[in-house]
Amino acid sequence: MRKRLNFRRKIVEGMTFMLFCTLSLGKIASADSNDQSDLIYPDVSVIYSQDGKEVTIPDGTTTIKKYLFMWNSKIEKVTIPDSVTTIDDGAFYGCTNLKEVIGAANVVNIGEQAFVECRSLERYPFRNSLRTIGLRAFNSCEKLTSITLPEGLTKIGSSAFEDCSSIKKVVIPNSIKVIEHNTFYQCKSLESVILPSNLTEIKEYAFHGSNKIKVVSIPDSVKVVGRGAFSKVKYLIAKKNSGGATYAKEYNIPFKYTNSTGLHKTKVTLLAGEKDTLYFHSASSGTVKWSTSNKKIATVSGGKITAKKAGKVTITAVQKGKKYTCVVTVLKKTVTNRFKQVETNYELTNATDYEKVWAVNHWLAYNVDYTLSAFGAEQALLKGKAKCDGYAWAFYEFMRYFKIQVDYVTSDKWNHAWNLVQIGTKWYHIDTTHNVDYSIYECFLETDAVRKKHDFPADYQIAKCNSTKVDKKYKAPRLNKTAVTLKKGKTVKVKMLNYNKKVKWGSNNPKIATIDKNGKIKAVRKGKTSIYTQIDGRDMVYTTDIVVK
Repeated sequence: MRKRLNFRRKIVEGMTFMLFCTLSLGKIASADSNDQSDLIYPDVSVIYSQDGKEVTIPDGTTTIKKYLFMWNSKIEKVTIPDSVTTIDDGAFYGCTNLKEVIGAANVVNIGEQAFVECRSLERYPFRNSLRTIGLRAFNSCEKLTSITLPEGLTKIGSSAFEDCSSIKKVVIPNSIKVIEHNTFYQCKSLESVILPSNLTEIKEYAFHGSNKIKVVSIPDSVKVVGRGAFSKVKYLIAKKNSGGATYAKEYNIPFKYTNSTGLHKTKVTLLAGEKDTLYFHSASSGTVKWSTSNKKIATVSGGKITAKKAGKVTITAVQKGKKYTCVVTVLKKTVTNRFKQVETNYELTNATDYEKVWAVNHWLAYNVDYTLSAFGAEQALLKGKAKCDGYAWAFYEFMRYFKIQVDYVTSDKWNHAWNLVQIGTKWYHIDTTHNVDYSIYECFLETDAVRKKHDFPADYQIAKCNSTKVDKKYKAPRLNKTAVTLKKGKTVKVKMLNYNKKVKWGSNNPKIATIDKNGKIKAVRKGKTSIYTQIDGRDMVYTTDIVVK
């Protein structure tokens, strides 16, 4: 373990004093007999200002040694001469008040954790001489607002800019071939990233948690985009059959091919009061003009749609005289309509159970933000805010809507909630709360053994989860019709899909509509009712709403 260093500075009034720290093999002794470190350094000389806030590295120095200024909370400004080529590992580790680095004209290598937790650092001069940035080099530099990385830079280490929460734009030079895992993880203000044309791989979680990135253009050269590389991206541009296209399909991100022109969606369903953005991609330049067929239902400005009230409109984008359209359906803002919206936008009508589970998990991850002040399913579904119980109950209600067996699970040990879900005959754990914070696959269809490894014991669960395989083709039983309107005396037949055994039917009001053993509904008189059935081994009721006119 590295102990905090406390360099005593002798101050002479009205002048700058040069302090020589001569360090021999053994421990460093400070003016305080109780303050020692087990770090070992060669000789070094450093010039401090009178108040100790400014440091000048003497000319002729080639390397700023490992952990030299570690935990020095007084330093605010550092001047690095042209002679320095290496800033070694941890050189300025934890200098929490360091705001600015000047010079560094010939620095070639920035070591691992060189500026980690320099939380006040606003500027660092990334010079053309720079070739490598080490692992976690600028991790948690919370006030670093912009970085211009030079051509010739060949290596950016894992987590190099992780948790740099003020960076808004990054341009990565063409000399970079691989973006390592977690490089820009949780850069919460990052809105724009320009990727190099020679890039071949983007590793796991490279930009994960940088949720303001909405549009990404993946270079044609990219062969692999790792798990959870991006989060909450709305639109992706990639070459056909490329790593970017594969990633977009896997994570259900709308995308356009590099040389195509048009809107990233041709239809979308929204709830009243909500907003969405249509992205227009063009292989050529030109102004795009937007319009809506009915401003009372939905407006559009620069591709940004605002849903006003229930109805259907056409949004039109025009470039160089050619029209591109998207049909927008607006539904009243209710919980049931949220289910219908997700079912429509993810095209789940004839989907498998696995696809429905995946889509709901994906929607929760992209549309609900974690907060301790929200409770229950309704706030998650209609306000986009939830803590673990809200995520779990929202997932539960979605599964009931899709007629998929589900259970709500809690753990008093961690005051946490998640779900069990059945696909085919097997049960699995799914923790949508954690899938928001990390990757949408982080806690997706897990076994009991995996949950135990994560130390998340359930207080009680209705079934064991032992299978590591998932039947991705299975479709749960469901009615072919969930709502029917008939005239008096007319009939219609309903049936149970994905189920070969006989079922027993019933009517909640035979005076309005009846149903026989074969599933034939007959309208008797005006009114509203429903028919129902249950099947063996499933704890839910299947209903069809009936309106007789």
